[in-house]
Amino acid sequence: MIFSVYVGPYVEATGVSQDILDKHFNLLCDGRGELSLPGVKYLVPNQALRGVIREMRFTRDLEPGVAEVTRLQHMDEMGALHNLAKPFLRDIKKGTWEIKWGVIPCMS
Repeated sequence: MIFSVYVGPYVEATGVSQDILDKHFNLLCDGRGELSLPGVKYLVPNQALRGVIREMRFTRDLEPGVAEVTRLQHMDEMGALHNLAKPFLRDIKKGTWEIKWGVIPCMS
């Protein structure tokens, strides 16, 4: 079992069909893996965000990670995720979504 955390912007999606999630897997993936709640997905970028150069994923076997961002970086990262996720967000006809910034633990 691998435990890691993602620190940065993510999409919280509720009630989105698995077909839509599968279609856009190249953009976003379920960040919580086995820890996900039924019907709620915490989708993290599955590729680098344009303009973001800091480390966003940390695993237990690495030295303790530090994520320090300014308000401007926070806003830039939120915008970068929104731009990356646009095709996914356009395809959502049922369900809700919100872009948030935080820590997403993952076990796989």
